[in-house]
Amino acid sequence: MNLRRKSDHPNRKRHSVRPAWEDELEAVTADEDPLRQTPEYRALVDMVQERANDRCEVTIANQCYSSGTDPHHVYPTSEGGPVVCPPKWLLWVCRSCHAKIHADRAIAEVLGLIVPKDRKPV
Repeated sequence: MNLRRKSDHPNRKRHSVRPAWEDELEAVTADEDPLRQTPEYRALVDMVQERANDRCEVTIANQCYSSGTDPHHVYPTSEGGPVVCPPKWLLWVCRSCHAKIHADRAIAEVLGLIVPKDRKPV
């Protein structure tokens, strides 16, 4: 009987370079913005998490069935979207989906997970 883990297999290659989307995700989820520390923002995130029943809201697009971990702004804050916003502009998503949303904007726009840059908030 072989008790060695798959990750210990001598033929298994280990990736020493992080995928680019992981770096983007760290930038996206950084909580260094003082607005993200306010009670209003925390209440908003709590409300969205409760609305999602702690599940990734990408399930709306039938793409994911994981637990949510991150708030995602439909109007990206990096493009001038407000940090504290109406709850309908914030989604509760899992880390993997959050990275994919920001890594492939075109698909995210089609799925309604990011609003196109030329559209004004409604």
